[in-house]
Amino acid sequence: RGAALRQGLIEVISSQLDQRFVRIPPANLIDLPLVLRFQRAASILSSNDPLDSEVLELPSNRQIGYSICGPSTADEFVFFLHGHPGSRLEGLALSHLAHKFNCKIITLDRPGIGLSTPVPGRQVLDHPAQISTLANRLGIMNYRVLAASGGTPYAFACAKASPKKEIKSIGFLAGIGPSEQAFRGVRWGNYWGASVAYYAPKTSRRLIDRSIVQRAQDDDPQVYRGYISKQNRRAKAEERAVIEAHPEEERDQNIEITRPHFIQGPLAFLKEIALQTLPIDVTRLAIESPSFKIWYGSKMNWAVKKVDILAKKLEKTTVRVFDGEDHLTLLPNQGEEIFRDLLKD
Repeated sequence: RGAALRQGLIEVISSQLDQRFVRIPPANLIDLPLVLRFQRAASILSSNDPLDSEVLELPSNRQIGYSICGPSTADEFVFFLHGHPGSRLEGLALSHLAHKFNCKIITLDRPGIGLSTPVPGRQVLDHPAQISTLANRLGIMNYRVLAASGGTPYAFACAKASPKKEIKSIGFLAGIGPSEQAFRGVRWGNYWGASVAYYAPKTSRRLIDRSIVQRAQDDDPQVYRGYISKQNRRAKAEERAVIEAHPEEERDQNIEITRPHFIQGPLAFLKEIALQTLPIDVTRLAIESPSFKIWYGSKMNWAVKKVDILAKKLEKTTVRVFDGEDHLTLLPNQGEEIFRDLLKD
């Protein structure tokens, strides 16, 4: 009853917010046609992107932006599904792991993010076809999938919709779980933010545009870096310590990872939240899919703390908990162990 009352209160408040904020004129690129938003974003990225990227042109006049890193002698291939917010640049930050374990890491911008063309009405189950198309174009016969945080729903989609002969294993790194678990056990602030984004899209579009998007689209990358650096200083002590342990150049690179997520406007960010609330039937995955591997930290507040519930629904699943790790500390501190597990047959 308490959860229902809380949800009802959020819906009422969100509805009132939308009625109020709908009168505020949209700023920047929000209401431009998709093609114009994409062209403007590509122009900004081409002049400021500090890291190498690739583009796959599709017959439908769409394109997929992606990154690839690792040695030319690699004998394993990993499709890394970036978090939320995130981008293809997230995979490049794992280059040291790619070289250590002799694998290639390929990361796609999802539609409407970075260099990937927006796709109106896209669904989670559309993503495996993009991965398969890129794999075929790169001559990759089989591969592993590693999803981080908000990329988890797309890993479930791969388990359900990808050609099974292509996928060797699927890993969930600090994942959010299927939609029926996605927001259980989260901090109130996270729950409130996700709920407002879902129930008050007009309000959220304007708030995100004015707080983040305009800074991401600024020609001077220091504008966005300065804003995110300020937000990072408000993180928990353990998370802040991980961030500050890196040299300033690396911190700037990590901030740039999220910038392409907002470069085309706020719609992709909000679309990702909406898609995370949609159910994916996990009851058939045990029959259809290869082995699942799950990693999370003991200090996480997100729904992965209840990942044992998910593991019981899936066959061939291994779960590993890293003591003392949180959402932001897990991959930096335990990346080698995670990749060692992932690449096991």
